Amino acid sequence: MLKKYKHSVLTDDQIKWIVKQKIEGKLKNEEIAAVQGISVRRVQQIYSLYKKNGSLPVLKKAGRHKASVTEEERKVIIEAYGQFKSCASYLEHIIKQKYGLKINHMKINSVLKQEGLCGSKNHSARSVKD
Repeated sequence: MLKKYKHSVLTDDQIKWIVKQKIEGKLKNEEIAAVQGISVRRVQQIYSLYKKNGSLPVLKKAGRHKASVTEEERKVIIEAYGQFKSCASYLEHIIKQKYGLKINHMKINSVLKQEGLCGSKNHSARSVKD
């Protein structure tokens, strides 16, 4: 049997259903996992948390948190762009040398996009020679 996991977060209803099925004992861990699209081990973990705490487990928000840009960083990026008119990759090095700040080029690019200083290139819109 092939294991196919959905890479999604379980909702509260899904967790409630998993715990209910485990309490009733009608389905095996493998069957519960197959229905929900998760691993057997994850079913065991959820039920273990339920037994340990006595209440339904609440899962944390999935994924990496977004790092916000401070106003100081925003001002430095705009000032550096106004002076050098370079792309984000070059501005990253310029800002590090001139201002002593380490700002990721992806952050720089997002600020430039928000300010309308650089446009996002649409690679699918390139002209094709006939």
